[in-house]
Amino acid sequence: ADATTIATLYAPSMFSGVTDEQEIKKHLSSYLETHKLTEADISFIATADNSIPLLPHAEQCVYKELCGEYHTASAFALWHTVNTLSSESGSKSHALIYNQWNSNNHSFILVEL
Repeated sequence: ADATTIATLYAPSMFSGVTDEQEIKKHLSSYLETHKLTEADISFIATADNSIPLLPHAEQCVYKELCGEYHTASAFALWHTVNTLSSESGSKSHALIYNQWNSNNHSFILVEL
């Protein structure tokens, strides 16, 4: 059987103790810079909620509205992101999964399709 790569995942970034929107945006900029990307390179964001407008230009999905709050909700976000974007034709795209819990624990996962 032939294996086909659907998406590439980049090392996630996790941080806690931050509740300020500007600090979260600084973490995002640093994370993207690490992968030689800018906010403009992200075309899709799957976010836990829409309380912080991280990438207003990108297509957005609030994934916890679809699956609820549980410890592995970001796995659902990954599945949903890849499923949504792999069905769209076109050139290479980047997506971001932003998970946050209790407005204190945050993570980013970068997906390339």
